[in-house]
Amino acid sequence: MRTKFEIYDAEPEEPERTVTFRLMKSGDSVELFVVDSNGRPVPCGGILFLTPERSGKLLKGVSKDLGILLDENGCLKLTKV
Repeated sequence: MRTKFEIYDAEPEEPERTVTFRLMKSGDSVELFVVDSNGRPVPCGGILFLTPERSGKLLKGVSKDLGILLDENGCLKLTKV
């Protein structure tokens, strides 16, 4: 019989979470979605809409369960650099 040893850590690291994105064409525009492991958009996973007029729109109501930092409107939280 084998024995597995582990070290107790009072402050364990948060487990990593993978979020997968996909660009999907919608007419002349492009939308950035969070997708599942099969590449299908998840509910409330639309993040960003890019138009041919060279403008972008952050989509509201993104699911908090996706693990993405959101602002008070449920939009992707952006940091200007």
